[in-house]
Amino acid sequence: MKNILLTLTVLLAVMGAGAGLLPATPAQAADMASLPVVAPAISCDALGHIDLAPAVGAAVHGRKAAVLQTPKGKFCKVTGQIAPAISFEVDLPMEHWTQRFLLGGCGGLCGMTRVGVSNAGACAPALNGEFVMAGDDMGHTGSMTGLAQGEFGKDPQKRIDFAYRANHVTTLAAKALMAAFYGQAPKYSYFVGCSDGGREALMEAQRFPDDFDGISAGAPAALFTVQNSFYHAWNVRGNQRADGTSILLQGRVSVLHDAVIRHCDTLSGVKDGILEDPRTCHFDPAWVRCPVGQSDTAHCLTAEETQAAVRLYAGATDASGHPYIIGGPLPGSELQWALPATAHGESMSNGIAASAIAYVIAAQVDEKAADLTRFRFDDASFARMSELAPLYNAENTDLHAFHKRGGIEEPLVDAPGS
Repeated sequence: MKNILLTLTVLLAVMGAGAGLLPATPAQAADMASLPVVAPAISCDALGHIDLAPAVGAAVHGRKAAVLQTPKGKFCKVTGQIAPAISFEVDLPMEHWTQRFLLGGCGGLCGMTRVGVSNAGACAPALNGEFVMAGDDMGHTGSMTGLAQGEFGKDPQKRIDFAYRANHVTTLAAKALMAAFYGQAPKYSYFVGCSDGGREALMEAQRFPDDFDGISAGAPAALFTVQNSFYHAWNVRGNQRADGTSILLQGRVSVLHDAVIRHCDTLSGVKDGILEDPRTCHFDPAWVRCPVGQSDTAHCLTAEETQAAVRLYAGATDASGHPYIIGGPLPGSELQWALPATAHGESMSNGIAASAIAYVIAAQVDEKAADLTRFRFDDASFARMSELAPLYNAENTDLHAFHKRGGIEEPLVDAPGS
């Protein structure tokens, strides 16, 4: 157990430090900024008849191509399904493509195809429609969370598609479409994703280093099997009474958050309401516990709420206090905790953990495991949840193949639990 935890600690430390980040040279930066516009070589209708199977290595069904008018200009929108069930969309600019390609990852357990630039920030080229944009549903259809969403785990091939294959074959399809539509491949290709999309981003760098030139992995759920079992299940069970009702609710965490900011705000030397490094903030929830006998709890926590907060900050442990994750959410993240709104309500953590544990993480599907009261925080459970770690977890820190071809990865670490 100690060796496992040490490995996880080293992995996240490397990601958090941005190890291996390769800055572009002035010449590379100038080249990236001055790429000329390339016009389509064939019509959008003709693109819909391109055979993608040779490029993808699998049958591609239901291909459609249609002109899409947007505020950023016209696009040729191509949709289809890569066998067995990977639905994809590729939007190709018809007016001002600057030889760039961007694939966006999914969050949660995916299940939907959304092509957008939600993580593009102020990236003008992407926002101005200069990129070919693509997305896929990771091989199955459904909502990002919820018990039924994990049922794809009954199909071994769909597990593989979700773990790593879907984004790769979608990339192959998109590049084949670009080659046919514009008469050339993209000059630069990028992947951007957050949460599970961050895991997908790291998986691309590790398994398919030739797919992308730049990868942004936001809040990566790299240790998928641990996060979606022990972490999220603890967020539920560590915050419950014996009768199954929840203790600390969404409307109460502001008490904790405000106290954290008051205590740690100036550690960076500036009073700005921001924690520069939450790891340096040492906060005890007992500081906001209501005095004995006080009935007004608007600005303090009850003893029961205080103990729940202590458990959540600490993270999953067994009955003896031995930890199974590196730690719970960091100080300052309280307003983003996945807690229910009411004592009898369900949280995002409940939906993710129930679905993932019952259908996706364990080698054998066990629908009864969706009842999180059955989940045990012990070595046997950890071993069972780790059987398919090589399939799902993006934990290989050797990115030499990606760096060798000039790839740049940008780990963006956020509060845990995304």
